[in-house]
Amino acid sequence: MSYPFYIRIREVMKADIEKITRLQKMSKLLVRTGELSSFD
Repeated sequence: MSYPFYIRIREVMKADIEKITRLQKMSKLLVRTGELSSFD
C-alpha cells in the first residue's frame, strides 16, 4: 500500500467525523426543541 493511500483514508475519516459531529449537534438541537414543544 502506498503512503498517499493512508493520507486519503485519514482525510475521509476526518470528513466522516465532522459529518457525525454535525449530525449529533443537529439531533441534540432537535431533541431540545422537541422537549420544549412537549412542555407547552
